[in-house]
Amino acid sequence: GKGPMTAVNEELEDPERCYYTDLWLQETNTNIARLLELFSFGEMKDVGSIALTPLMREKLQKLTIISLSEKYRELPYDLIESQAQLDELLVEPYLMQLRHFFQAKLDPVRRVAVILHWHDCRDVYNGEKPLQLVNPTVTALTLRSSLVEWQSLLNK
Repeated sequence: GKGPMTAVNEELEDPERCYYTDLWLQETNTNIARLLELFSFGEMKDVGSIALTPLMREKLQKLTIISLSEKYRELPYDLIESQAQLDELLVEPYLMQLRHFFQAKLDPVRRVAVILHWHDCRDVYNGEKPLQLVNPTVTALTLRSSLVEWQSLLNK
């Protein structure tokens, strides 16, 4: 039979799947939980010594781009390359492959992607269980407080 790690790797390599919080919450094996945490809330900068298969690496690079799209309205290609540790030739193809998450207008001359609409976003850490690896920049708490700030600005 397949080991638990193999099964998880297959989930992480599945190009259709981007959400892993449910698996992370159920996981009792520490190493697998760390891996699932990384893919639930982490970015390429959080990988550390964790070994990723090429397809897992590609998935996390794309998840990193999604995280960036949630923080910046204009995404310079240089930022994508450095944060997602991505070859410059892959920036535009990856942005196009992520169009079910956000719609971006690509400007190859200025080398920026302008995010026009968000269709979907990544899982948000809600304090369900302690994180071992990732220090999330966006949590449900920060998301709520920024929405509250935003509403108070609108209501002025």
